[in-house]
Amino acid sequence: MPNLPLRDIPEQVHRDLKAAANRNHRSLNGEILARLSASVGPEAQEVDLEALLERIQQRHETIVRGHDETAEMATNENRDPVNAETRFKYDVCLSFAGEQREFVEQVAAKLKAHGIRVFFDDDEQVALWGKDLYAYLDDVYRHLCRYCIIFASKEYAAKMWTTHERQSAQARALRENREYILPARFDDTPIPGLLDTLHYIDLRETRPEELARLAIKKLGSPQRWQYVPPVADLLFERCGVDDVATQASIQSTAWSFMNVLRRMNSEERVAVISFLRFGCPADLPDNVHIHTDLLSRTTDLPVAALTRLLAGIRSLGFSCTIRASLEDEEDECLRGTVLGDSYFFELDWVDLSDDRFEFPALAVASEMIASVTEQYCEGCGTRALERLDFSQIASATATLENAD
Repeated sequence: MPNLPLRDIPEQVHRDLKAAANRNHRSLNGEILARLSASVGPEAQEVDLEALLERIQQRHETIVRGHDETAEMATNENRDPVNAETRFKYDVCLSFAGEQREFVEQVAAKLKAHGIRVFFDDDEQVALWGKDLYAYLDDVYRHLCRYCIIFASKEYAAKMWTTHERQSAQARALRENREYILPARFDDTPIPGLLDTLHYIDLRETRPEELARLAIKKLGSPQRWQYVPPVADLLFERCGVDDVATQASIQSTAWSFMNVLRRMNSEERVAVISFLRFGCPADLPDNVHIHTDLLSRTTDLPVAALTRLLAGIRSLGFSCTIRASLEDEEDECLRGTVLGDSYFFELDWVDLSDDRFEFPALAVASEMIASVTEQYCEGCGTRALERLDFSQIASATATLENAD
């Protein structure tokens, strides 16, 4: 008779089974066996109990194996080679007093022209509108940026909001014990927490463009991960859009698409990227479609797994349907029976973070994938997409060089 190992039995169930076994003068295994026998009803005598136990054991092993595979997948996800500092929303944030806005604005413009993602309050008016600024700015200066440039001055030391930004940045620097705050001074006013031994840039001798150049060198040019450039001008051209409002919507959608890809597990990401990369865009903006077998071959995943994966990402704004090929029915009428099944997946996506719908989100996503793959060979394009590096949608960051 096969063995049936039972794991993770709820404590209350275990106590109840043990009490019943004592009442019925049985062992615990005997009580479980008796209850299994009784559970098949009046036809118990006709049931092959050993076969029943065998099926239960197989099911149990399948569940345990599934848990193990899930745990392994989670472990592999945690082994993502992306360095922590590549995951930030912004490359640099700027903390300054309003009296120095004109100087800082020139620095921000130079940085953005080089594809640097900058948190500069003038660019964030829509995002800031209605927010709890105390909590939101704390999140920005504490968590969302790779570096923070503090523009120290007499006015900076006296203001409430600059103090809040500085304290959030200092909390981050203290926690990580590495370079984060990059000080630049308009004067010699002492700033709490900024030690005299901390090297700074003297803005009395440095022009805005020079400071921007130094910041760009400090940031370096590492391989980009999870990157959407701040001004996606090439994407705007591909979408045929030249009005500022719609461009802003497309820029927001581009960031949202990268963000939903980031939230997927590796198989979901492969399925969606391959769908948009190899699927047919003829029905855009309504959907992109692809033969189920073709998607299976490009992802190395069975159709059943793809169906499960695509059905599981509705919370991220995706909807997928499967349909039979109408062309096959027409071919059968003309030439006879067509061998094999022919089914297509159809995929749509809406940006759940933007209710303006000024430009179809799926069309933006499709153009983003095409922008990456058209400039590289297949292998380099694949690696860029694995990194979620969308540098190719902006002229400031696009390159024809090897994506490695």
